Amino acid sequence: MHPSLQTSNITDLPISCRKYALNAAAGSVKDMEMLFSLIDAQRIPTTKLGLLLPVFYQNLDVCGCPTPESIDIGGPKLSSSIMGAIGSMQGLVPLYQKRQITNKVAEELWPRLWTWIQTLDLYRDVVEQIIPRRQHATYGLFIHMFYLARPDPGTVLSADIPGMRAILARCWMYLVQDDVNEAGFRTLALFFYSDAAPARSDHLLEYIDGAGGTIDTLATLIMDHLALNSPSSHSRRKALSPHANYHFYVGLVRLLTEGDEADDPLSTALLNRGFIRRLTALTCHYGRDPKDEREKAVLQLCLSLLINKLTAFAGYKAVGDALQSHRLIEVIGWCVHHDHPDVKDVIRFLLNTVLPRCMVSYSILSTISRHRNEDKLFSLPKPLPNAPWFEKWMLFYNVAKKNMEVFESYRNGQYIPIRGCDNMKCGELRRSQDIKRCGSCHEMNYCSTECQRVDWEEGHRNMCDRLRPLHLESDHLTLRERSFITALGHHDHEASILDLCLKKISFMHSHQDEAFYTLFDYTSTHFSPLIRSVQRPPRLRTSTSNAMLAQWEDQVSRAARSEGRMELLVVLFGDGKSTYRRMVPLRSQTAVLHTGLRRIAGSFEADMQLSEVDIRQEVENLLARRRELGEHALQWEGVQTD
Repeated sequence: MHPSLQTSNITDLPISCRKYALNAAAGSVKDMEMLFSLIDAQRIPTTKLGLLLPVFYQNLDVCGCPTPESIDIGGPKLSSSIMGAIGSMQGLVPLYQKRQITNKVAEELWPRLWTWIQTLDLYRDVVEQIIPRRQHATYGLFIHMFYLARPDPGTVLSADIPGMRAILARCWMYLVQDDVNEAGFRTLALFFYSDAAPARSDHLLEYIDGAGGTIDTLATLIMDHLALNSPSSHSRRKALSPHANYHFYVGLVRLLTEGDEADDPLSTALLNRGFIRRLTALTCHYGRDPKDEREKAVLQLCLSLLINKLTAFAGYKAVGDALQSHRLIEVIGWCVHHDHPDVKDVIRFLLNTVLPRCMVSYSILSTISRHRNEDKLFSLPKPLPNAPWFEKWMLFYNVAKKNMEVFESYRNGQYIPIRGCDNMKCGELRRSQDIKRCGSCHEMNYCSTECQRVDWEEGHRNMCDRLRPLHLESDHLTLRERSFITALGHHDHEASILDLCLKKISFMHSHQDEAFYTLFDYTSTHFSPLIRSVQRPPRLRTSTSNAMLAQWEDQVSRAARSEGRMELLVVLFGDGKSTYRRMVPLRSQTAVLHTGLRRIAGSFEADMQLSEVDIRQEVENLLARRRELGEHALQWEGVQTD
C-alpha cells in the first residue's frame, strides 16, 4: 500500500476534523458529509487535503460492493456502502484538482474505483432509489474518475479494460442530454482520443451497447454532440470550446475512417441523419474566422471527415443536400483563404474531383434544382484569392451550370430517346416506345420479328445468355439515372462534335484501319473526351464481369458490321461506391460522317500534312452536310447543339 493511503495519516489532520475523518473511514456517511462541509468552508488547509485519501480509500473497499443477495435484502448497510463509495469519488475530485494525487496513488486507487464504477453502473436502478435524482450526477463522477485513471497524458491505465467503453458511452449520453460542462467533455474527449482502435469490432460494440444498444442510438448520440458545437440562435446551451472539441474530433475521425469498409453501418446511420449537413455547418463555423491554432486544427479534422464521407456511397447521396443548402459552397469559399496546405489540398480535391463527379447524377441534380436561385446557389461568400483558384472554380461552375441545363431539358421532356434496330443490315431508327427489345437479355432492340431472327442467326444466339446478367449488375441505379447519363453523354458528344472529329481524324491517320471508340470519363478530375482503340477497353475500379466483357465484344463487333453507321461512345461515371460503364451506340442512317472523316485522314501524305485550318474547314463542311441530312438529331430528339 502506498504510504499516503495508510489510515494512520488521518491523525495528522487538524483536530477539528480528525474525529469526522476517522468515523468516515469506518463507514459513517454523516461524518463524511461533515468532512465535505469543512472542505467547502476551507477549514482544512490545501496542504492537508491529501491526508483525506485514506478515508476515501477505505470507503472504496471492494468488500463493500453490493451483491445480488445484498441487493435483494436491502437495508441501511447497502445504502451506507453505496453512499460512502459515491461520496469518496466526490471527495477525490478536489484532491485531484489540487494535485494531491500522484501517479502511484492513482494506480492503487484505480482497481477499487473501477470495481465500484462497474457495480454502480450495473445496479444503476438501485442507486437511483437510494440517492434520488442523482443517477446522472453519478455518471458525471465516473467521468472525473476516468480522468483520475489517466493521471499522465502518456499513461492510459484503463484503455484495455473490457466494458469500459460501454460506461464511457453512458457518461457521454449524460453529458450531451443532461449536463453539458466543459471539464466533463474534455475528460471524455481525452479518452476518446487515446482509444488506440475505436473502430475495432469489440470496441465499437461497447460504444453501441453504452449508447442504447443499437447503431442508430450511437449515431443519434454523435449527432446530438455535434449539435452542441454550433448551436443555433434558439439554443440555450453554450457551444463547446475548440479545446474540448479537438480530441473528440480526432477520436471521431478514427472511429469513422479506420473501419474495414468505407460504408460501415455507423457511417451510413450518421449520413442518413444529416451528418454531411451538420458537418458542413461546423466547417463553415470554424473556416469563417479561426481564432487560434486549436480552431484551425478542428477545421482540418472537420474537412478530413467531410471528404471521407462525401466519397463514400451513402455520403455521395448527401452531396445534393449539402449543395442545395449552400453550406458546401460556403466551405469552399471560406477555406480557400487559409494558408495551411492540408486545408487547401482538401478544397482542391473537393473542387476538382468530388463535386464534378456528383454533377452527373440525376438524384443530386434533382435535389439541387429545388434551390430557387441558381446564381445564389453557386455564389461564394468571399472573392477567390488568386487566378489559379478562380480558374479551378470556373471549371467546376461551368460544368455544374451546363449539367443543370441538360437536367432541366431532360426533366421537361425535351430529350426523347431514339433507338436503332440491332439487325445491322437494317439499322432503322425509331423512338424507344416504337421498338421492341429482346425478351431474354433486355439489351438488343429490333424493329420487327424478322430483324430479330436475322440478328439471332448473325450471332446473337451466342451472346444472349452472356448478356442477360447486365441489367441486374446495376440494379440499385434507377432507370432515370441510367437514362439521364445516356442523355448527358449524347449532349456532350454533340456539343464537342467538332473537336471530337479532329481527334478521330488524328487517330485514323496514325492507326490506319484500326477500330476506335469515344470515351467520356465523368469520374476523372477534368472531363476531356478521348479517342481510344477498341483494343484498350476502359478500366474500372471494380472488377469487370463476364457480362460486361460480352457486351464489349458484342458492341465492337456490331460497330464493325455497321460499315460506319454506328460508332461507340463509352461513358464512365461513379456513385462513391463503384464505377459504372455505360455503352452508348451512336447510330445514323448513313455513313456520311464516318466516311468523310476517313477520307480526310487518308488525304495526308507521308511527307506533308494539311494545315489545321484546312482540316477544320473540311470537318465543318462535313458537319454542315450532316445537318442537312438531319443526322445530328437522330440519337435524341431535341439534341441540336452543333
